[in-house]
Amino acid sequence: MALPTTVWWDKSGAQHTGYIKDGKTFVDENASARVPVGATVQTAGGTFKMTDNGGVPTAATARNKYESKTNAAINAYKAAGQIQNERINSATDAAIAQLNRQKQMVRDNRADADRAAREAYRAAANPFGALEEQRVRLGLDESGYAESSKLKLASAYAAQVNENLRAMNNQLRDIDVQIAEAKAAGKYELANMLEARAQNIMQQQISAQGTIYSGDMQAMNMAENTRQFNEQMAYNKEQDQKEWDYQLAQDEYNKKLAKAEVLAQFGNFEGFRDLGYTPEQINMMKAAYAAQAAAQAAKSSGSRSGGSRSSGSGGGSGQKSSKTSAAYDDVVKKLWGQKDPNVIEDTLDMYVAMKSITQEEADYIRSEIFGDVVDYGSQYDNVALEAREMKTRGYDKQKIVDFLDKQSESDLTDEGFIKILQRLFPDER
Repeated sequence: MALPTTVWWDKSGAQHTGYIKDGKTFVDENASARVPVGATVQTAGGTFKMTDNGGVPTAATARNKYESKTNAAINAYKAAGQIQNERINSATDAAIAQLNRQKQMVRDNRADADRAAREAYRAAANPFGALEEQRVRLGLDESGYAESSKLKLASAYAAQVNENLRAMNNQLRDIDVQIAEAKAAGKYELANMLEARAQNIMQQQISAQGTIYSGDMQAMNMAENTRQFNEQMAYNKEQDQKEWDYQLAQDEYNKKLAKAEVLAQFGNFEGFRDLGYTPEQINMMKAAYAAQAAAQAAKSSGSRSGGSRSSGSGGGSGQKSSKTSAAYDDVVKKLWGQKDPNVIEDTLDMYVAMKSITQEEADYIRSEIFGDVVDYGSQYDNVALEAREMKTRGYDKQKIVDFLDKQSESDLTDEGFIKILQRLFPDER
């Protein structure tokens, strides 16, 4: 059997055919998918906006309901005005009949108000709706927020029902008093008084319909606030997960780095490949290790003697310690004549980090090649190497700057700070 159809509009305003089953609107004839959140659905009861909390009456629907009830009250008021044109007895009878009709209208208004309050409560607290599913996904179904929200909704609903009952009883008592007065007096003047009182009752009924309208607006606002709260909670959860994933990745990197450093002590540098080092950089490590091993072997056999000397390439007027590292000569030969300052700096950083040469020796070689001596700090090459590794691992510029800022003035001078940034970000000078 074909399902009843209606129309619904998506967020862009495009119109679609909807299929109704069990009081709910679906996008297909098989009723396999509800209309999406944000869509507007036309139903027999008015136009509803689909939210995370289910369907909520639109402002136009609530306003139309209010205007319909208000017009009914105004028409009843106009009918009461005809009492003035009746004879005394007929006017009294008409007034009593009208008041009796108003009794039923008062009861109907109370039922409408209760129904509106109940619909608003169900829409906001539906335990099987999209809101509850979202709370479960976010882990909020048993949180203090969920419990307090349910209590607040139940309290507001009970208060509205009690207020509707109180208003109905007061109006019915007023009508009964007026009927008794009409039967006792039976005068034309009383008919005029009844008209004035009937007019007052109509105003109360109009006010009661305003309560229905306000209840619909409250349901819409509550649904919107809930949607915004859930979005914020989902965003917070996503950020927490990203931070947790980043920390796990950082821990894993540190473990690999520690393992690579241990293996490097025995000449195995393949562990650095998983850390993002290029084959050229790994070959440079191997060459430095081999040179250092060969120099140490030569020294242990008596082929190397101490004493002061100038640069192994025969140039330079700077001074260095008379004690030189085993790989010093190899580094000088490798770099002498090199024109690319980045290659020179990277090579010195690497050898210092591997402890193949000292920081003092690196500074001396740098001064021999560049012709000036600049104090970059006692740990410049180590810090520069760490900064470059951070960039390789994907850290942004601000995090690298923060890392450099934490170094003491003796480890990294202002000149060294600027030098590292120029090397890492040459296009941003």
